[in-house]
Amino acid sequence: NLHGKAAEELAARRAELHRRAAGIWADKLGRLDLALTHWQQAWRLQPARLDALEAARTIYRSLGDEAMVAKLGEVARKVAAHYAENDPAKAAELIAILQKTR
Repeated sequence: NLHGKAAEELAARRAELHRRAAGIWADKLGRLDLALTHWQQAWRLQPARLDALEAARTIYRSLGDEAMVAKLGEVARKVAAHYAENDPAKAAELIAILQKTR
């Protein structure tokens, strides 16, 4: 439906702004805490995209927080499993992302 499509496009635009903000906070300003906040918002808006989870895992790994690295890895695996049941092509894409980041 048209309303759902418009809402999806708005969420995608907002998520992209959060991704950009995360990059600026992390790469330009060194504020990993604020970068993590924006990665979290990007993922909430587009949970099927694992790039935000993987970026957060990278930050937590750099901070030595292996517990959060593992926790977010588990979340990513659950997301991939969800799509495996409903969208095999999307599941294959997500699994490929997970395999690259191990």
